[in-house]
Amino acid sequence: MLVLNRKTNEGFIINGSTELNVVGIKGTTVVMELKENGKDTHKITAVLNYEGRKIAVGNSYMTISVLHTSGTIARLGFDAPKDISIVRKELLGK
Repeated sequence: MLVLNRKTNEGFIINGSTELNVVGIKGTTVVMELKENGKDTHKITAVLNYEGRKIAVGNSYMTISVLHTSGTIARLGFDAPKDISIVRKELLGK
């Protein structure tokens, strides 16, 4: 599992074409926006759940878990096959 912290308005690029942004964090709720090929496709609302609840993203066999929230920071866990790249958006200058 890849574990990364994100603040509101920070995101990831998945496989070079899918963008996942954190648009809001309130309490234990994290709202994320998924864009494929630059187009808004849908918003994902993830609720922190200590029972290990996961959210599947697309058909890429990837799941995202909200592991912890603290103020404006969410700790997210990604389970994905090794051939799927997950890069912090700021590293690619996007």
